[in-house]
Amino acid sequence: MKWSASQALHLTYCVSTAFGGNYSKVVSAMSSATGAWEASARVNFVHASAQDSNCTGRNSAVVFDVNPVNTTQYLARAFFPNSSRRSRNILIAQDSFGDISPWTLTGILRHELGHTLGFRHEHTRVSSTGCYEDNAWRALTPYDASSVMHYPQCRGTNKGDLSLTTSDKQGAGILYP
Repeated sequence: MKWSASQALHLTYCVSTAFGGNYSKVVSAMSSATGAWEASARVNFVHASAQDSNCTGRNSAVVFDVNPVNTTQYLARAFFPNSSRRSRNILIAQDSFGDISPWTLTGILRHELGHTLGFRHEHTRVSSTGCYEDNAWRALTPYDASSVMHYPQCRGTNKGDLSLTTSDKQGAGILYP
């Protein structure tokens, strides 16, 4: 699953004004996180700020929406490129705005944006991580325990913020040349 070459260059999104006082934090974190992927692959994320006041899964003027969610099950969650428009959203839990050290909201969004580009969790490649999901993936690079797409709690070796590794950047360049 990946975006077509033309769509990958125009991945528009809105950021819901329902974030209230955290709105500017989300806008800033999305800008930094999208920039990391744009520097490594032929993709272009575009914040369509004119759509922010109507930022829902029904808004067809954007490819995806970024919205708050009230849950303690996760810090954020995203979608894959083959998801229907109504499901193409990044949901950010309130806990993401608290102390989540060593991670940051930007790091969490770098991980989630990896999903929006079609990347699976790195730890599903090795059953010994204790977090095996399934075999519905295709390797682009050798296994990388420090990958931005690897959960630290699944025997990942990235102990800092979730940043793209050299391998992540190579994989992104392979998928979106």
